Amino acid sequence: MNQAKISIQHGATSLSAEGSETFVKEAMHLWDKLIEQPAPAFVHPQSSAQPEVAATTAPKSASSAGLLEFDNVFDTADEKIKIIAAINGKSKAEQTRNVALLTLFAHYVDGKEVIPSELIRNACVDQGCYDSTNFAGYLKSLKSFVVMNTKSGGQYDIKLTAPGRKRARELAEELQKGDE
Repeated sequence: MNQAKISIQHGATSLSAEGSETFVKEAMHLWDKLIEQPAPAFVHPQSSAQPEVAATTAPKSASSAGLLEFDNVFDTADEKIKIIAAINGKSKAEQTRNVALLTLFAHYVDGKEVIPSELIRNACVDQGCYDSTNFAGYLKSLKSFVVMNTKSGGQYDIKLTAPGRKRARELAEELQKGDE
């Protein structure tokens, strides 16, 4: 498999992608839409403690204000999004899949369409459903809901598909309602 890497600076925004040639080309097509827009005046710098992520911006209809719509489900601490609702499931596999969808959705509404699997793993640890032996298999079973791009070292970059965004929103709405 051919590996490729690209970095683009547009005003104060810096984008980079590394992975398969196909993944990098897909990222470049998404960036074309961003580059056509005027460069933003200011972008919050990423904390150096966070892993380097090939992040793309979600459509304009999604914004960090979207997290406020789900204030019973998500919150932020130290600039990191956390799931604060208890995630139910009949098994660790079901819980892991639900945590993955919600983590991806939270980052999506916060403007990051693609995130590293490490963020999902950390959320699963927080929720008490992380199974190191089966974690990757649980994520792969979300085939119609997510797209995964393998990176070196066994990590993945993951994004929601359109059906995945719909299902994740339904989960978030269910948790937001709670016991009303």
